[in-house]
Amino acid sequence: MLAAPTLAQTAASKADASAPGQADEPAEVVVTGQRAAIQSAQNIKRNSEEIVDSIVANDIGKLPDRSVTEALQRVVGVTIDHTMARNDPEHYSVEGSGVNIRGLTYVRSELNGRDSFTANGGRALSFEDVSPELMAGVDIYKNPSAEQIEGAIGGLVNLRTAMPFDYKGLRASASIQGSWGDLSRGKAAPSASVLLSDRWDTGIGEIGILVDLAYSQSRTRTDAIQQEPFFPRIDLVPGKTVWIPKGESWRTLQFDRKRKGAYAALQWRPNSDIETSLSFFRSDYKMHWDENAIFTSTYAYNIVPAAGTSFTFDQNG
Repeated sequence: MLAAPTLAQTAASKADASAPGQADEPAEVVVTGQRAAIQSAQNIKRNSEEIVDSIVANDIGKLPDRSVTEALQRVVGVTIDHTMARNDPEHYSVEGSGVNIRGLTYVRSELNGRDSFTANGGRALSFEDVSPELMAGVDIYKNPSAEQIEGAIGGLVNLRTAMPFDYKGLRASASIQGSWGDLSRGKAAPSASVLLSDRWDTGIGEIGILVDLAYSQSRTRTDAIQQEPFFPRIDLVPGKTVWIPKGESWRTLQFDRKRKGAYAALQWRPNSDIETSLSFFRSDYKMHWDENAIFTSTYAYNIVPAAGTSFTFDQNG
């Protein structure tokens, strides 16, 4: 019984004696890339008082999709329309169009916290118009709070761009890529972006300037066979109800999309209590498509057999 305390005291003495020699400075670990983007998005969600999800570029000018709309569908509860418009289901959109949050439409959009919209008949941007290369991140608010601008039913989407003071000093980034498809006209579709940012200490305070340019082109093709709705007829075959299709169609669409974006920001911090910024944002979007279609369409209730004949239907209808 006496040995146990003695051993414990000896062990503690050795630990105390060796502690000063083992005290090393903690190593600084800098996390970048995809892991840093995930951590940044998690911190935004954790520190926000609203229900918010964020998508953060994993590197400068590298939002993880070819359009803002495609990036939004990564978030739980967010869906996008894969047609050119909600009232045009016949034309498929490769990059998506409208956004729904938890199944609700009327989603407001902001650019760096400021109200922003396009001429699309709604309160939100046409997100496919915006170059994803210009974005530093996208925040999706599922329950907007009182300090935010009203007008959203489904939710709020805030597009964030980078600012010069986001970086410690000179920062430059450029990317070039291209795609080619033998079915989409057999032509190349190039994309490129460049970002340059720097900050300086001057006699009037700290000044930062950022310039970001982007250009992308996409050529795609869709092929579709469409079956029109069926309508019941009780007058064609005695004692039976038969279903007559309104028509069928086959179509091929060739899409050619060009998108150009330019963004510039100026920040000035005369002292630790004052910070001002001035920004410019412009995005141009041009879509052209050619469509070849063969279709038959008629009013199902106008279909009648020729004089002296009658319809016959097999087991497949």
